[in-house]
Amino acid sequence: MSADTLLLHDDILPESFIGTYYDGQSSLARPVSTVLMGAHVALFGEGWTRRVPVNEIRVSEPLERAPVVLRISDGSVCELPASPLLLGRLRQSGLKPTVFSVWQGDMRLVLLTLAFLAAMIAVLYLYALPLVAQVGAAAVPPQVKARIGKATLAALDARWFAPTRLPTAQQQAIAQRFDELSAASTGKPLARLELRAVRQGPDGAPLIGPNAFALPGRTVVLTDAMVAELRGDLDALSGVLAHELGHVLMDHPMQSLIHASAGTGLSALLLGDLPGLVATAPALLVQLRYGRAAEQEADTFAHDLLCIYGLQPSRLADVLLAPKGASDSALPTFLRSHPPNAERAALLRRDCALG
Repeated sequence: MSADTLLLHDDILPESFIGTYYDGQSSLARPVSTVLMGAHVALFGEGWTRRVPVNEIRVSEPLERAPVVLRISDGSVCELPASPLLLGRLRQSGLKPTVFSVWQGDMRLVLLTLAFLAAMIAVLYLYALPLVAQVGAAAVPPQVKARIGKATLAALDARWFAPTRLPTAQQQAIAQRFDELSAASTGKPLARLELRAVRQGPDGAPLIGPNAFALPGRTVVLTDAMVAELRGDLDALSGVLAHELGHVLMDHPMQSLIHASAGTGLSALLLGDLPGLVATAPALLVQLRYGRAAEQEADTFAHDLLCIYGLQPSRLADVLLAPKGASDSALPTFLRSHPPNAERAALLRRDCALG
C-alpha cells in the first residue's frame, strides 16, 4: 500500500484532513487528503500529489458550520470540514488569514469598522442625499418639471380638488398680489398661481384643511379654505404666498421628489433584507429632516420678501401659523415635517432692518 493511499485514511494519519479539491479549471470535485507540513501544505489525491508553500495559500473567513476553504494562488481551491483540530493546526501552520478574518478576530477592529460604517451611512443620508437632490433638480429641464407639476395637479384635482368658488374680483386681487410679490423677488413672474376648492368626503368634512403648497414646474396652489381662514386679508395671504414662492425659487418641490426617491433607494440598498418598517424608517426620518430645513429656508425667504414688499413679517408669524394651531404638536421635533412653531415665529418676527 502506497503512502498516498495511507494518507487518504484519517484514522491512520490523524494529522491529515479529508476534503474536496477543485483545480480551478473545471467544476469537477475530487477527494483529497490534506496534511499541514510546516512551510508547506501537502495534497494527496487519487494518483496525484502536490506540495504548496503556505505563502501561496489564503484561508477563508471562519463561519459557523461552513467548510474551511484554502484558496491557492493559481486559482485552485481545497474545501475542508471545519473542526477545532483543523482550525488549531491552521493557526500553528503560519497560513495567512484574510483581512476579514483578522478583523473578525479583533474586537477593536470590529468596533472601529462599525463606527466607520455608521459614519459613512450618516454622511450619505445627511449630506450626500441633499447634494444629490440639489444637483439632480438643477439638471432636470424646466419642461420636464412643468410636465411633472401638471400631472401632479391633475392627480390632485381628480382626488381632492374642485374649481375655486371665490368671486372673480377676489381671484383677480389675489392673483395680482401674487404677481407683485413674484416681481418684487426676481423682477419677473416667478410662478403660476392655481386657486382650488377642496372637495368634501362622505362625512361632509373637507378632505384636507386650509392649505397652500408648491409643485414642480413653478406652480403654487392656494385653497379657498386658506383664503377663508385668513378672512380674505391680502396682507395675511401675502405671507402664505411669499412662503410658497420661497419653495418655488429654491426648487424645493423637485428637490424633495428626488430626495425622497434617492432616500428610499438607498434604504432599500442598505437595509433591503430587514422588515419594511425598519428598512423605510431611516429614509422617512431623513426626509422629514430635509423637509424641516426646506420650510426654514422658505420662512427666511418669506421674511425678506415681505420686507422688500413693505409688509411686516411679524404678521406672518401671527397668521401663517394660526391655521396649524397655537400650540406645537406633541410629536418630537425629529418626527415633524415643519420646525416647531416657536422657532418659526422667532425667525419671522425679526426686524426687517436686521435681515
